[in-house]
Amino acid sequence: MNKQDMTAMGDMPSEDSEEMDAAMAAAGEADSELNEMADTVAPEGKYSADILNVLVDAINALLPLFDKNLPLLSPVEADVVGPLPTELVKAITMVNAATTDADMPDLTPDLTSMVDDRAVRMTAAKLQLLAKNRDFKMFLSSPMKMTDEAPVKAAPASAGPAVPSDDEMDKLFKSRM
Repeated sequence: MNKQDMTAMGDMPSEDSEEMDAAMAAAGEADSELNEMADTVAPEGKYSADILNVLVDAINALLPLFDKNLPLLSPVEADVVGPLPTELVKAITMVNAATTDADMPDLTPDLTSMVDDRAVRMTAAKLQLLAKNRDFKMFLSSPMKMTDEAPVKAAPASAGPAVPSDDEMDKLFKSRM
């Protein structure tokens, strides 16, 4: 649904169209940057469509764990010689970040090793295990902890002089006059 459809349905106030345009432009730019990043980190190799579709099935089993609204990946139609398809790279990168955050190094997919069908099959097996892993499911269902802000720590008790009271401060100021 585009911006005009949403305005016509009354879901979006028309005076916010400039803000919506800016948000849509920012989202498009972010998606473009994500695709560019995926293209630069995509491993290159020779992949059969059958094995890539095993990987697609494994990823599609995981996507609802991240967000029920994520669209499923489409099957691969032909063998690939060259870089791994961008959509697969983006999905594996997302899973990689989640398994790293969940501290599951044994189940973290290694994108750089995916240069042939054997490595793709091994990655698909890891993803299939993740889709059934209770700890991983619990990790994904728990609220994310915000790490942008440094935790606030109580100031350590100082061994220096104590702060004088107001009366002591007044006496100190008067004595210096």
